[in-house]
Amino acid sequence: SSLSACPPSGARILKVSIFGKSCALSTVSKAAVISVSSYVISTGVGVLDPSTGTTFGDTGGVQLNDDVTNTATASNVVGWDYNSGTDRPLTTFDLGSAWDVQTIDFYTRTGNGTITSIDISVSLDDSTYSAVTNYAFSAPTASLDVSLLDNARYVRVTTYSTDWSMISEVDFNGDAVPEPTTTALLGLGGLALILRRRK
Repeated sequence: SSLSACPPSGARILKVSIFGKSCALSTVSKAAVISVSSYVISTGVGVLDPSTGTTFGDTGGVQLNDDVTNTATASNVVGWDYNSGTDRPLTTFDLGSAWDVQTIDFYTRTGNGTITSIDISVSLDDSTYSAVTNYAFSAPTASLDVSLLDNARYVRVTTYSTDWSMISEVDFNGDAVPEPTTTALLGLGGLALILRRRK
């Protein structure tokens, strides 16, 4: 006999081949909020007012994932000014383990400039990154569908703006990628199901 039951809506499907037979196993359903382990800003945060030297920095390295969103004022945001041209802000997020990232939510401030697009690339080892994908951005907030990107532990983000890039929060949503042992156990479960149906 064959497997005919449909998985629940939103479920992830793992396809396993056992003795030449294809078996579809339903795994984790619905994307989860991903807790960011840490992030590194590779280009220096900008200067809000060059005449006074007031910096617009990232206090404690937590402002981009502290669950505080602010799109109205210049507090609790990280800002870069690259009016001169080439120093694009680059931030690398470490998600702690491999994830199938589905969406990335950005919360920005538009008072000093508007982000127009975002470059994203991903990696499992922080060494070899995927080709950059550019996403159009509709400020001040947007949820980008990145489901076509490869599985990732590290996500690099570069913004393009009319003047300042000011970001208050970056949230990731997706599904954890099963460890090889987990996948093997699911395969054994599928084998047991096939053998049971043969009896």
